[in-house]
Amino acid sequence: MRARKIDPQLKVDTVLTEARRLFVEHGFHRVSIPMLVAASKVSTGAIYHHFGNKEELARTIYEQTLGDFQERLEERLVGQTDVVSQLRAFGQLIIDIAESDPEMMRYMLFLNHGEFLSACPPICSSAPFRWVQERVRQGMAEGVLRGTIPLVASAAFTGVLLRSIELCYQGVIDSSPSTIADAILDHALWAVLS
Repeated sequence: MRARKIDPQLKVDTVLTEARRLFVEHGFHRVSIPMLVAASKVSTGAIYHHFGNKEELARTIYEQTLGDFQERLEERLVGQTDVVSQLRAFGQLIIDIAESDPEMMRYMLFLNHGEFLSACPPICSSAPFRWVQERVRQGMAEGVLRGTIPLVASAAFTGVLLRSIELCYQGVIDSSPSTIADAILDHALWAVLS
């Protein structure tokens, strides 16, 4: 009889996917390792072997999610040379993720990461959102964008994007984000355009 070979990376990926889903559905503190074992079909021992504890698992999900978002953003920015087209690319990415990977978007929108990852910045202070702040600051300096406080203007821009998606998810806006993408992007940009 042959021994089963299980790809360790497949186990890790399965645990990460299921843990993120469970954290979004139930909240970090309500998810137990036995719940994760049942959802992922990966043993308790394997989970502890790969992650050490639930907090380290949460940190890995946080870093992976933001790394994935940053990678997708960099791909979208190729050829986008002006501030407005760069911000539009960022907004379109947010909308595309809301459609293609709602679990990722819900993780970024709804999970209170500071509640259990005190050493990690909130999503809105992470590298992609600091990038938006820098683009807005640059756009203000160039006179393309209006406002006096870049952080407030950045919040206006991202707020339109994220709140619109949240309202779509809640059924308040009776459309999917992709079907109203142009309107969402236009309103987000109108919040900052001169």
